[in-house]
Amino acid sequence: MKKSIIALMGLFALVACSEDSYQQADKMSETGSVETGSGGMQTNSVDSDVPGHTTPGIPNNSGNYESPYLTPAGTLSPKYHFINNTSNTIVITPSVGFYVWGQPVDPYYGNYLSNPANYPNLFAGGNKYGNTVDLDPIILHPGTSLMHGPATGGLPINGATMGTGFSYSSSLITTNEVLAMMEIGKMHHLTYSIYPRNADPKSVPPFTKGMLKQKVGPDTWDFTMFPNHWKNIVPLSIHPDLMFIANLRDDPTRGELCLTNSPNKPIVPSEVSITDPFGATHTLSYVTDLTDIYVIYQ
Repeated sequence: MKKSIIALMGLFALVACSEDSYQQADKMSETGSVETGSGGMQTNSVDSDVPGHTTPGIPNNSGNYESPYLTPAGTLSPKYHFINNTSNTIVITPSVGFYVWGQPVDPYYGNYLSNPANYPNLFAGGNKYGNTVDLDPIILHPGTSLMHGPATGGLPINGATMGTGFSYSSSLITTNEVLAMMEIGKMHHLTYSIYPRNADPKSVPPFTKGMLKQKVGPDTWDFTMFPNHWKNIVPLSIHPDLMFIANLRDDPTRGELCLTNSPNKPIVPSEVSITDPFGATHTLSYVTDLTDIYVIYQ
C-alpha cells in the first residue's frame, strides 16, 4: 500500500476480493495458507490447539481459533462488521495496532528511529510492540449496523473518513501511522458505552461501559496457558492487564499479533452479558472468523 492509493480508499476501494480472490480463498488449507506462484502466502491464522468462539450468528465451522491474517498486506483484506441488534444505543471506540509480529514492522520502526515524530503513538516509549492507538468512536443506534471493507489495507481506516463512521482524528494518530495501519494494522481491543434505547449519547450518561479484547481462546486464559508456538511479547502499555502474544504455528519468523490476559491480573473479556435498564439481557462480543471481524451486540 502506497500513498498513491489513498484516493481509492473507502467502502468502494476493493469491492473486491475479485473472483480470483474468492477462488484462492477456496484453496485455504487448515493452516490458513493459499498456494501461489511465488510459493504460498498466509491469509488467515488458525490454531487447532486453541478453542474458537461460539457466538450465535458468527461463522466458526472448525471450532478452532480463526482470524484474518494478511501476508503480504492488502491481500484478501477482512471486512469489519459492527452490529447492534438491540433497542439500546452503543458507542464503540476501536483501538488499533500492528497485526503482525516480525519483519513487516521493521521498516516502520526504522523510520521511527530516524524521526520519532512520524510514529509517536505506535512506538511510544520506544516500544517496537506494545502500543495501540484509539480511533474515533462509532455510534450504533438501535437496530443499526456498519460494515466496512473489504479495503486495500489490513485495516480499512483511511476511507472511513468519508462518513462511514470508522475514522480517525489527526489529533489522535499521525498520517504516517494511518498509512502503517492501512498496511499492517488491526483492531486489538475496544471500549464500549451503552445507553438506554434512543438516548442521545452526548446528553445522558451510559448505563454501562467497559473494554473488550479480540477473542483468542477462552476469556479466562492468560499467556501461560497458550501452546508453545504462541510467543509471549510484551504487555499492552496502556493496559498492562493485557499481554501481546504472537501465533507462530505456521511460521517461526512472523505471526498474528493478539492480546491475552496477563497472569494474576483482572480478566479482560471478549464477550460480556449486559442487562439494560428495561430488564432485557444482551451479549456484546468481539470475535473473528477466517476472513472477517465482528463486534456484535445482540
